[in-house]
Amino acid sequence: MDILNQIICAMRKEDIRHFKLYAARTNDDETRKDIALFDEIHKKREKYDEQKIAFQLYEDNKNAFYRLKNRLLEEVSKSLWIQHIDREAEGFGLYLFSLAKWHFKEKRTEVALYFLKKAEKQAMQSENYDILDLVYHLYIQFSVETTQVNPAEYIVLRKKNRQKMELLAEIDDLLASIIYQIRSSFNMLKDYNLLQELQQKVAIFTQENDISASKKLRFKIYDALIRILLQKNEFHTMETYLLQTFEEFSQEKLFDKENHETKLNMLTYLVNTLYKNEKYELSLAYNDKLKAEMEEFHGLYLEKYRIFYYNALVNNYSFLDKEKAIVILLEMKDMIQKAENNFNRISVYLNLALMYFYTNQFRKTLRYLNELYAWENYKKTDEGLRLQTEIFEVVARFENKEGEWLKQRIQKLRKTFAKRLKQVEYEQDTAFLNMMQRVCTLLWETENSKNEIEAIKQQFLSDYPQNKANPSIFDYVAWLQKS
Repeated sequence: MDILNQIICAMRKEDIRHFKLYAARTNDDETRKDIALFDEIHKKREKYDEQKIAFQLYEDNKNAFYRLKNRLLEEVSKSLWIQHIDREAEGFGLYLFSLAKWHFKEKRTEVALYFLKKAEKQAMQSENYDILDLVYHLYIQFSVETTQVNPAEYIVLRKKNRQKMELLAEIDDLLASIIYQIRSSFNMLKDYNLLQELQQKVAIFTQENDISASKKLRFKIYDALIRILLQKNEFHTMETYLLQTFEEFSQEKLFDKENHETKLNMLTYLVNTLYKNEKYELSLAYNDKLKAEMEEFHGLYLEKYRIFYYNALVNNYSFLDKEKAIVILLEMKDMIQKAENNFNRISVYLNLALMYFYTNQFRKTLRYLNELYAWENYKKTDEGLRLQTEIFEVVARFENKEGEWLKQRIQKLRKTFAKRLKQVEYEQDTAFLNMMQRVCTLLWETENSKNEIEAIKQQFLSDYPQNKANPSIFDYVAWLQKS
């Protein structure tokens, strides 16, 4: 799907209505080809046939069709920009600055200064230091044209502003590096020097009075501290910090439309931390608050955070009421049928398989694992995640008494993940698969093997008393201890 198609298919009703009004400002002819192309893309969506509509509009003149597409992309983009320009502080600040710069070039100094002052005020209120840098630069340029502007004043302001920009850039760079490593290696940070450097920066930032008073930097520091605590697995400290910070930010009225997503992010962390600390009822209470906040500002981030809300329900009810967790997961399954996010689909199907396993419904466990394997994007997911999923399947097949099948399956699994299983960090998984193959052979091919099987299991538990698998989908050590 190309850029134009992606934009049109993502447009909401109000976006489409605005575009039609915008497009009709110069020509409201019903036979307009750009509107015909727009309607065709919006109506057909993924079934849109470009060759067909190109022939209908221009027959064999492909160049004319591509010029039409480019013109439509430009007009749709302008319409969306005009419609949403005042919804985000940064966009509105750039709009005011652009007006000031245009009037400045046209030698309308008074008008230019009027819009520049508005841009400065708006940027200061939203703590948008990048735009302030542009504003101060233009003020200094103004001083060449008029005596109304003293450059010395704005040179000092620009220097101070750039110090804040530099501090923000440093913490942004560190956070970006840390988050990338976490996401690309399934929630593990490999370079702990980054974490130490981030801690040092946060300590410096919090000692500066003017910086700690900045709302934007306070949110940055919050984000940094959460990343640090999360990587250190200090969940009890995280709980205390999140409860205090959320209450503090709420009382000081720091939350607004511009940082509403940070508020949702904070609530999501809080819900998950309380769950991790086994405070399930309190986690559900804050999850209700998350749901209410998701609906604020006309559901601005409703779709993005819906999955986090449902995941929290599943996590908590997996301990409080497994049957209720299954009902919620089945609702989620219907929700994600058309979703593009790989992790959401994997999470739902894996959790369904796990919940059915824990309620001894092994056939349903295997059904959802098979549906996951059949999904076209499954093989594109993280290999470590796939390995742990298929080890879990071995356990489910064992509980379902599929002895003959299991031996073949374990051999295939070891062949598929041969390179990974040779790595030191997967030693325990390799040992578990070896143990399971020996147990299956004894259980289904040898009589009176109960004592020998028990000895094999106990030897494994002695060697590996805790499940250190990463990522851990299923705690097979705990399963062995109970079986």
